[in-house]
Amino acid sequence: MEVQCAEPVDGDGVGMVGEPQRQRQIVGHAGGTGAHVCKSYHGRVWEFAVLLLLIGAIAVLAAPWIMRSRGPRGELAQGTLLVTGVSPRPDDVTGEQFVTISGVINGPTVDEHVVYQRMAVDVNNWPTMGALFPVVYSPKNPDNWNFAPPEPTDGPLPPPPN
Repeated sequence: MEVQCAEPVDGDGVGMVGEPQRQRQIVGHAGGTGAHVCKSYHGRVWEFAVLLLLIGAIAVLAAPWIMRSRGPRGELAQGTLLVTGVSPRPDDVTGEQFVTISGVINGPTVDEHVVYQRMAVDVNNWPTMGALFPVVYSPKNPDNWNFAPPEPTDGPLPPPPN
């Protein structure tokens, strides 16, 4: 007796083609030669895995293009903050300390938008009531704001102190 295709049965031994097995098999004749060909369903599993891998790769490659087509991100609007409330300045402390500021922002996309934020500020630059500060904010969410960065100075920088 010649075994054409042998596969494990219940993980214990090897059974011949035609024996009842848990694994589904397709047995056919190969090109009319009389030889039996044994195929397993595992080929379909590999095809499915490769298909999922290809779909995932396409999604990873297409994600930046999709995000870019939504429009530029991170653009900030410039405006001014009128301070209407500020926490007291700490005494006998130097460096950055937390301050709570409330105020209204005026800008190209908002008009007197009330804001409230806690942030770290140098004690020497502590905000005061009624002060106007240049700010940058998100046009989509004006509550996401911060002080505008200082503008670069024209001309050479002064020499460092000795």
